[in-house]
Amino acid sequence: NPVVLHKNIVAEMMSVKTKNEIQGFQKSFEKLDIVLENFKKRIKLGLSEFELNQIFEEEIFKTGAKALTFKTILSIGENTASIHYSSYDKNKTLKKDDLILLDCGGYWDSPLACDITRVFTGGQPTSKQKYVYTVVLKTFLNCYYSNFEKGFEIDNLARKLFKKYNIEGFE
Repeated sequence: NPVVLHKNIVAEMMSVKTKNEIQGFQKSFEKLDIVLENFKKRIKLGLSEFELNQIFEEEIFKTGAKALTFKTILSIGENTASIHYSSYDKNKTLKKDDLILLDCGGYWDSPLACDITRVFTGGQPTSKQKYVYTVVLKTFLNCYYSNFEKGFEIDNLARKLFKKYNIEGFE
């Protein structure tokens, strides 16, 4: 007869981090912050997704990253709406009202990966971009600090907030 486990003991053990693991994460995220600052300084109008990805990966390895956490997701404009987009179109170039989506990470001295998702603009963000970004941030914070434990409850809260703020395409 099969044994049914009601708890995943290994997953529970892995969810608790040691002091050394936490320090490793902190150091990795500090290095990733440096990468992002250097990358941001090199963003220029007219660069393609392909060129921006090359710049990002050059910056990450300059800081001593041993490897990428996963294939970098970097997209411009309407391509940012495609989940896990990674085509790096050589013909898709950055214009002043475009957004850049960057989902990236790396391994430094810690055996644990760190990764982040960030949004940049080709120029000054438009008032609509600021509004949508603010609504998404407010929604995230409301969900994060809610007392809900189940995913569907958090999802319902997010949908209710998006509807309240009336952003087209977020219903």
